[in-house]
Amino acid sequence: MLMIGTATEGVTLTAGNALAGIGMAAAGFGPILGAIGRQTPVEWRSSALGIATAGGSFGQFAIVPFASILQNSLDNWHSTMFVLAAVSVAMVPLALGLREDSAAPAKASALQPQRSKGALQEAFRTQGFWLLTIGFFVCGFHITFIGLHLPSYRQVDR
Repeated sequence: MLMIGTATEGVTLTAGNALAGIGMAAAGFGPILGAIGRQTPVEWRSSALGIATAGGSFGQFAIVPFASILQNSLDNWHSTMFVLAAVSVAMVPLALGLREDSAAPAKASALQPQRSKGALQEAFRTQGFWLLTIGFFVCGFHITFIGLHLPSYRQVDR
């Protein structure tokens, strides 16, 4: 977001949007729902996943009008991106609740739950993971690009 906000030419702007797409792919529904699913008791899992999905969908829905209001108020897309970057940074502490307990004792069973690091190592070796990540990247890239630039093409009544 900061890279987009400081962009003065097309390459930096495109690179910033590409990084935003990577960020949306890396911190989107997949990893979050996986973490919530692992940490929620089975009897509450469906509700927890539903609430998380609804909240994420609402956030994606609400951010574009919020950005448009900022753009109209600030009348400068650079400033709008700086405010959106600050809002993004404010969300970081919320992720702390998704951390796994690294001090959990290992069980003697042959079927131990897989930790995030092991899951990521396995995923990076899987073609399906890369195809899904590329798909999320494309989605994040175009949503960020359209959400940022489409409001500036609004028709102005004269």
